[in-house]
Amino acid sequence: GVDIHTFEKIDGSPSCPIELADPLVQLLAKHVRSQRDAFLSAQRAHQTNELKTFWLRKTRKPVLCVLMISTDHSTNTLLPSTGDSDAMEPLPHLNPIHEESYLFYRGINTEVSMPTGSLCAERCAISTAFATQLTLSRSDFVMLGVLSMAISGDSEPEDEIAMNPLGPCGACMEWLRKVAEVNPDFRIVTFTNTRCDHVFVNPVL
Repeated sequence: GVDIHTFEKIDGSPSCPIELADPLVQLLAKHVRSQRDAFLSAQRAHQTNELKTFWLRKTRKPVLCVLMISTDHSTNTLLPSTGDSDAMEPLPHLNPIHEESYLFYRGINTEVSMPTGSLCAERCAISTAFATQLTLSRSDFVMLGVLSMAISGDSEPEDEIAMNPLGPCGACMEWLRKVAEVNPDFRIVTFTNTRCDHVFVNPVL
C-alpha cells in the first residue's frame, strides 16, 4: 500500500530586518549573538576543547538555541507582524521592555553516540531551563531562537549561511507543540545567516 502524508503548513512571509523587529525579538537575537560569539571563540581555542572530536563528531553540524523565559507575564506579548517587508516600520511595544524581566537559557546539539541518537539544541535549552527552575510553567515561555553554525575547517571561513534558516526537527516540534497548547503566543525565531541581521518569527501552532 501507499501511505499518504500531508505537508506541514509553510509560512511564506519574508524575513524582517532585525532593527525593525519587535523589541522582544531584538532582545532574544542579542542573546543568540552572544551564544554565537561564545561558540566562535571556543572554535578558535580548538586545542582546549572536544567540539569536533567528541561533542559534534557525528554530523559536525552545530545548532545553537536560546530559550527566552518571562518572569513578568505583563510584558511578553508580541505585536503582530505587518507581513510586508517593503512597508516595515519599527514597531512600538505595548509595554516597556525590561531585560531583567526575562531569563535566557542556552542549548546546543550533542552527538555523542549514534545508537542513542542526538540531543537537539531546542530540547537541551528547555531541559536546562527546567533543571534550573523546577517551578517552570509552559506559560512562562516567550520565544525560542535557533541558529545553525558551521564547523571551522568543514566549510569556507566566510560561511555565514550554514543551514539557516533552520527550524526545529520533528521530535523538537512535538515538545514545542505541547508548550503551545497552553501558550499559543509562543514563537520560534530563526535567522537568514549567522550575522543574525534578518529574522523569521513564526508561531508553533
